[in-house]
Amino acid sequence: MRWAPAIVALWAMPALSQDVSENDMAAAMAFAVNNSTLILYHEMGHLFVGELGLPVLGKNEDAADSLAAVLLLDENADWSDAVLRDSAEGWYLSPFNGDSVPGDWAFMDEHSLDKQRAFFFVCMMVGNNQEYYGELATEYGMDADRQEKCKYIYQQAHDSWTQLLDPHALSDENLASGEIEVVYDDPGEFAEYAEALMADSFLEYAAGVVTENYAIPRNLTFRAMQCGVSNAYYNPGDAQITFCYEYTKHLADLYLSAFATGSGGGGEYTGDESTDETESNQ
Repeated sequence: MRWAPAIVALWAMPALSQDVSENDMAAAMAFAVNNSTLILYHEMGHLFVGELGLPVLGKNEDAADSLAAVLLLDENADWSDAVLRDSAEGWYLSPFNGDSVPGDWAFMDEHSLDKQRAFFFVCMMVGNNQEYYGELATEYGMDADRQEKCKYIYQQAHDSWTQLLDPHALSDENLASGEIEVVYDDPGEFAEYAEALMADSFLEYAAGVVTENYAIPRNLTFRAMQCGVSNAYYNPGDAQITFCYEYTKHLADLYLSAFATGSGGGGEYTGDESTDETESNQ
């Protein structure tokens, strides 16, 4: 997974905007695919809870973030490292951080504030490996005392999820009753984003994480599609995780607004702010 050269090759084609260089577009797409992967793993957290009947004490959304971080850190690979780093930056760059002030609706939402999510993933990273991630945590303003506390936060999350998931691990005595179908629907105007996700084996690898390790009780679908909104969600009624191509475009736009050298990068984000991660939970 994580064939970065394939992503760069896709974006060696004519850029979507005449004002954006090919290098900027390639970097934006890599950033968008990495952040999309984090969102997919977040939805997998909801899927594990819903399909395996796992208990959750506290906020469902925080629990899904926690499991996503644990799964990605357990990969211990260059691609998962890039996913975590880019995702922390993505949440930090979110439109309702920085100079933007979230309204009351943001505090009512079931998700933690975006900047809180950024710091949470950094905390999980440094808690997992302080030697490797200590410099990153310092860049985010975490002092030595906070980094030390993150060791406990990470270990508690890892141990808790391991204890909950181990009874559902695949074995000769514990066989899966279902499989996962991977579907990339017609992307329409989002073809470039769909091609980047497919080149990265976006859905296929995530589905393998589930089916190669855990005894899922029924058939499921991982689907990428046009939704009309930047969104991603797990719906137990449909037995499906849906990821919207619009979300990857939103993430690429977020990167370009912050960093693109030929399109006023570094300014305030003005793209689609209507992202969501809704879940139809049981």
